[in-house]
Parts: sequence; C-alpha cells; structure tokens
Amino acid sequence: MVPSAFAIQDRGDFNLIYIQTSSEWAESYESWLYDMQYFEDLIIDLNNIYKLPYDVDVFLMECDESNAWYYDDPHDNYNPEIVMCYELMYDTDYRFTQYYEREYGYDWSTDEQIDDLDYSVLNVIDNVFYHELGHAFLDVYDITYSGTQENVADQFAAYYSLEFPYLDDPENTVGQDVMTDAAWDYWLISEEHPDLPLTAFADTHALDKQRFFNLACWTYGAYPNESQWMIELDWVEGERAEYWCEDEYYQLVKFWDEKLENN
Repeated sequence: MVPSAFAIQDRGDFNLIYIQTSSEWAESYESWLYDMQYFEDLIIDLNNIYKLPYDVDVFLMECDESNAWYYDDPHDNYNPEIVMCYELMYDTDYRFTQYYEREYGYDWSTDEQIDDLDYSVLNVIDNVFYHELGHAFLDVYDITYSGTQENVADQFAAYYSLEFPYLDDPENTVGQDVMTDAAWDYWLISEEHPDLPLTAFADTHALDKQRFFNLACWTYGAYPNESQWMIELDWVEGERAEYWCEDEYYQLVKFWDEKLENN
C-alpha cells in the first residue's frame, strides 16, 4: 500500500506545466503525451497520495539537451521543479526504434509494433520521472540518506514501480516492464559510448551498465519467481543474484517506507 498519512500539513501540490515548443518534432511528443493525458494522470495520483509542504512544478519542455532533472534554489522565489526534456524522449524513442529494427526486423507498418515501441518509451519516461521524483522527496521531506543521491533516487524509482501494483494488474507486470525497459535503455546507452572518459568514473551517477544491473537486480529481488529469465540471460549473475538481490530490494523498501511514513 502506498503510504498516505504524513505528519506534515498538505500545503502544496505537484503542478504540471507545458512550456510551448518551438520545433515540430518536440510538438509531436507534447501532443502524444497530452492526448493520452499521461502526465496529467500521474500528477493526479501523486497529489492524491502525497502531502507536500509547498508546490513542486513539473515542466515538460525543450531543453537543448537530452536530460531530466530536479532543481531547487533556496535563494530564489520560484517553486522547486522537475524538468522532463523532449530531447530525452526523442533519444529514447530513437534507441528503441533502432533496437527493434535491428533485433526483430520491425518495419513499423502495424499498430501492434508501434504500440510495442510506445510502451517501451513510456516505461523509460516513467522511470526517469520517478528518479527525479526521488530527488524531489529527498529535498522536500529533508530525508537523510547514505551514499550518492543518484543511487538513492534510482532506488526510489524501483520502489515506486515495483511496490505498488495497479488494481487491475495484481501481478504488477506494468511495474516490472517499467524496470526492465529502463534497465535495457541503460544498456543501449552504454553501447553508444563504449570508450568512457575517466570523468565518467567520477560522476555522481553510476555507470550505465551498473545502472542496468542494479535495476535488474532490484526487479529480480522483488519478483524472483517471475524473473528467472534474468538468470538465463545474465541480467543478474553470481552471488548477487543468489544472496543479495532480494535483500537489496527489501532494504530499499524498508528505507522508503520508513522515510515517507515519518513525513
């Protein structure tokens, strides 16, 4: 069950804001999401579940870079913000398009194949948004944590995807698909950049292949019976699969349950 009883007073909401696009390609992603009311539904759910001490704005916009982020400057008068860039959606779309064409011979002539692509892209968008939401909650609720904030935000994305099935999806196939598509996207990104500069190892984010194995491990830890295929395909390996993945998932759930229930 999603925790809903927080000690703080509910004085804020997540606010969805579309920033007008200047490119046809960006407008196509804006229209695609708006026609589905995709983020509108997400925002309604979040405002029904979580109490905020102040507003947090969620921007959908062109950014001149393939990215997403959470930002709060205590010295300005603006609300904290989560930014989701259309460039990131475009790049994700391109990666999965190339992958499906290369591996499965998709020619995009059938609605079913287009639906497969859209589903994968939306799953990655979900995971990225939940990751930024993790950053927001760490800040808004002033949560103390250990390790890098990026890893903790990845863990929140896993927690939100895997711990709370939809009522019409008791096996949580949607949440598992969100995690596996997001994990595979990190693998595809790693193949685009095989020669890493030294600065990549000093970054606050884990390496893309590390994030692939982390997301896979936590998914396996949450649903070991349904995820035996991960062992067969080496998505989870060795002692971590045998001894650690279930405990890692248990620990991240325990952390976020306790932190959210205390706010």
